[in-house]
Amino acid sequence: MIAQIEAMHKDQGLCNGKEPIITSRSASSPDVLAENTAKQSRKKKKKKETTTKQSRRRGRRSRRKKQQEEEAGGRRRRRKKKEEEGRKNKKEEEGRKEEEEEEEEEEGEGRRRRKKKEGEGEGGGRRRRRRRKKKEEEGRRRRGRRRRGRRRKKKEEEEEEEGRRRRKKEEGRRRKEEEEGSGKKKEEEEEGSRRRRKRRKKEEEEEEEEEEEGGGGGGGEEEEEEEEEEEEEEEEEEEEEEEEEEEEEEEEEEEEEEEEEEEEEEEEEEEGEEKKKKKKEQSKTKQIISRAERRKNKKSSAENRGKKP
Repeated sequence: MIAQIEAMHKDQGLCNGKEPIITSRSASSPDVLAENTAKQSRKKKKKKETTTKQSRRRGRRSRRKKQQEEEAGGRRRRRKKKEEEGRKNKKEEEGRKEEEEEEEEEEGEGRRRRKKKEGEGEGGGRRRRRRRKKKEEEGRRRRGRRRRGRRRKKKEEEEEEEGRRRRKKEEGRRRKEEEEGSGKKKEEEEEGSRRRRKRRKKEEEEEEEEEEEGGGGGGGEEEEEEEEEEEEEEEEEEEEEEEEEEEEEEEEEEEEEEEEEEEEEEEEEEEGEEKKKKKKEQSKTKQIISRAERRKNKKSSAENRGKKP
C-alpha cells in the first residue's frame, strides 16, 4: 500500500526528492478524519457567516429603500396639497377679478350711455336722467344684495361652527357628570350592602348569645339551622356580588355605546363640512361661467350696436 502511494506521489510530483510526503498515514486513520471534519466545520462556519452578512446587507438595503419610498410619498402628498391650494387660491382670485371687471364694465357702460344720451338733443333730458338714475340705483341694490348674501353666508357658517363646539363641550360635561353620578351610586350601593351584612351579623351574634343563655336540648337542630342560615347568607352575598358585577358591565357597555355615538357624530359632521365645501365650489364655478357668458353677450351686443348705421 505504502509503495503504491509513493509511486503515485512520484508520478504527481508530490515527492520532495528523497521521501514521499505521505508515508504511513492512511485516509481512514483517526487523525486524518479529525482534520477533515475540522476543515468541513470551518468551511460551514465561514459559509454561515457570509450568508448572515449578505442577509443583513439585504435587510439594510430593503429598509433604506422602503424609507426612501415613504419619504418620496410624503413629498408627493405635500406637493399635491400645495398645488391644490394654489389652484383654489387662483380660482378665488380669478372670481374676484371678474367681479371687479364686471362692476367696472357696468360703470363704464353707464357712463358711455349717459354721455351719448346727453349729446343727442335737448328734448326729453329729464326722462333720460330719471332712467339713468333708476338703473344706477338698481345696480347699487344688486351689489348690496350680493354683499349682504356673502356676509349672511359667512355668519351662518360661523354660527354652525360655534354650535358644533358648544354641543361637543356639553356632551363632554354630561358624560363627566354621568360618570361621577354612576361612581357615587356604586359607592352608596356598596355601603348599603356592607351595612346590611354588619346588621345581619350582629343579629346572629345576639341570637347565639340568647340561645347560649337559654341552654338546653335541641342543640343538633340549632346547629343545622345555623348552618342553613349561613349558607343562605353566603348565597345572598354571592347574588349581591353578581348583581354588582352585572351593573359594572352595563356601565362599561353604556360608556362604549356613548363613545361610538360620539365617533359617528364626528364623522357625520366631517361629511357635512365636505358636502358644504363641494357645494360652495360648484356655486363659485357656476357664477364664473354665468359672468363669462354675460360679458360675452355684452361684447356682442356692443359690436352689433357699433355696426348699425
